[in-house]
Amino acid sequence: MIRKSASIAAVLLFFVIQSFAQKFELLSPPIVDLGTVVEDTIAQGTIKFINAGDSTLIIGRIQTSCGCTVAELEKREYAPGDKGEITMQFNTKGYSGMARKSVMINIDKGSPARVRVELQTNVKPLLEVDPSFVNFQEASLNDKEIQQNLKLQNNYTDTLKVSDMETNIPGLEIFPKNFLLLPGASENIHLIFVPDKEQRLNGYIDVKVEQPVSRLKRIPVFINVNP
Repeated sequence: MIRKSASIAAVLLFFVIQSFAQKFELLSPPIVDLGTVVEDTIAQGTIKFINAGDSTLIIGRIQTSCGCTVAELEKREYAPGDKGEITMQFNTKGYSGMARKSVMINIDKGSPARVRVELQTNVKPLLEVDPSFVNFQEASLNDKEIQQNLKLQNNYTDTLKVSDMETNIPGLEIFPKNFLLLPGASENIHLIFVPDKEQRLNGYIDVKVEQPVSRLKRIPVFINVNP
């Protein structure tokens, strides 16, 4: 009976030690929302945690899902009750729309062995076009001309210089072709197409930005001229 009681006590002690050892506990949500940012900028966020155990927690390697994401940890060891932060930076170059990246936190001493956190952000284009393409699908030879407007929006924090707007579609006129866009401002672009023969055309309009960054924005154009 004594031996059995000792075994039970050992098992209970084991679970107590396991329950109150080093424990990594997130204080941030498992999906960290970095908000809305403009392309080619750095989105920043913080993962917060605490050592909820009663002995020193040691954090090992922190892995990110791509080279566009960098994780920085202020220190590796955390005493019981200590709080910590992992600073995240996500380079949005080449991304558009909703982007999500994962961060794997490996625990060298403590539990659980690893914790996965997701970072998400909505990446807006530097130069936003509305609508996103030009559609002249219902053109007819009976039409003297077809008109459409585009709105270009500057989402950047500096003035954009649009140096030119070019198209490979014959007979498509664009007004204006060069202008300045203040931060947050928009410009209405007027398009005029004169149908001269029955045809189907797929082309583009190139918006050339010179300052403060060099950028080419391509707008698809679809034209279908019926008899």
